[in-house]
Amino acid sequence: MNPEKTINEIISDSNEPIICLTDIFGGSINNYIMSMLSIHSNIHLVTGVNLSMIIQLLMDLDQGIDIKEVINNCINSGQNGIFECKKNKNNDRVFDSF
Repeated sequence: MNPEKTINEIISDSNEPIICLTDIFGGSINNYIMSMLSIHSNIHLVTGVNLSMIIQLLMDLDQGIDIKEVINNCINSGQNGIFECKKNKNNDRVFDSF
């Protein structure tokens, strides 16, 4: 299957906002979608995605939240979900945010 062809079919069939999620900035799919951003104003591209971001996005979309807020919440969730887990002397969990 040709991913670019599939992406084109999805995008050309919709005037609704489309949120595209990619794993790595500069990857082939990310670059392909970036090339379409100036042509299709309904496309929103978020990269560096992790699971907490996807969960947040799906929950917000289900609530009917504004698309810009959905994207901001998604990014914040991803950033806030990154931390080092440690245990202290009392064997309690300690979370150090980066």
